[in-house]
Amino acid sequence: MNTRNEEVEKLLDQLNITKDTQILGEGGLVKELTKRLLERALEGEMTAHLGYEKGERGSEVRTNPRNGSSTKRIKAGNCEVEIEGIRSTIPVVT
Repeated sequence: MNTRNEEVEKLLDQLNITKDTQILGEGGLVKELTKRLLERALEGEMTAHLGYEKGERGSEVRTNPRNGSSTKRIKAGNCEVEIEGIRSTIPVVT
């Protein structure tokens, strides 16, 4: 079984990082990875909230339950990223 470190190493190998690859700063690899990680986590939360994957209908007929997206600016560690946040027409009750 792979450890998390081994999985990260495999991902880094797949990125084909060269001496010219920008790692930090605007447009850098860290910022892009942070952006996609946050977007993917939010997509997963929306799927869990609605109870079905994006593109599926779900068990109930609903009108536009994944109500588009909007850009949000989030501070994540040392960088600020703009992500596409998904909206739902189903209210969240806490």
